[in-house]
Amino acid sequence: MNLYRWEKEPQEGLVVVHVSDSLQLAEACSQAVPGTTIIMADGEYGGSELFTIRAEATIDAPITVRAANRGKAVILEGARFELQQSAYIIIQGLRFANTGHSAVHLNDCHHIRLTRNTFALKEDGTELKWLLISGADSHHHWVDRNEFGPRRDKGMYVSSNGGNGRMSQYDVYEYNYFHGSGPSFPRSEG
Repeated sequence: MNLYRWEKEPQEGLVVVHVSDSLQLAEACSQAVPGTTIIMADGEYGGSELFTIRAEATIDAPITVRAANRGKAVILEGARFELQQSAYIIIQGLRFANTGHSAVHLNDCHHIRLTRNTFALKEDGTELKWLLISGADSHHHWVDRNEFGPRRDKGMYVSSNGGNGRMSQYDVYEYNYFHGSGPSFPRSEG
């Protein structure tokens, strides 16, 4: 068994749910079970919706949330994803342009994959962690082929806080593009 990579590439589930607005997405996420694929239509998913998933899926029956067309399902305003005590969930092809909160928060999760997303949060002076990983039982996340930036506010693109004095373990970050990071304070002239 490979400690750092998933044993195999998970495949999308057989139960397909199509959503086209924030309320449908929130409901689909809260009801997702192993083997569910949620496909987000092109458009904006905003408001203050919290898209919460709490499910222990498997590598053979993951839960997938993906854009129908990469980058065309946009998370705006105060909307965001929170995964709690979850496993084998894939978030793919979304564009995060929300503000005021982390775009994705993984809390006590393992084997979560974030792939081919764009993180370009709207900055408002808040110190944000765009992707926040927390919890003592967080491990084996796969963050690949995402774009992060630009950002000028305080905070971090990615924060792996973990819990009980240790950060999330055995996470893999590969082929991500981080850009446009600058000082979060005015430069002195002179």
